[in-house]
Amino acid sequence: MTDSKLKHHHHHHHHHSHQDDSEIFKNKQLRARRMRKTAKKVLFWTMCFLAAAISAFVFWLYFMA
Repeated sequence: MTDSKLKHHHHHHHHHSHQDDSEIFKNKQLRARRMRKTAKKVLFWTMCFLAAAISAFVFWLYFMA
């Protein structure tokens, strides 16, 4: 009796979220897309900052040397 109860509990836990595979896949894709969008934005601003810093450094070298 305890054995079947244990097995049943495990089975129940496995389907805890009540989502089928396609639903899980869709959510993963959405999260991945959002992450990529955020990463692109961060990368873009990092590049802008680097470009500005390098430009400022070059101007400083050119005008102060």
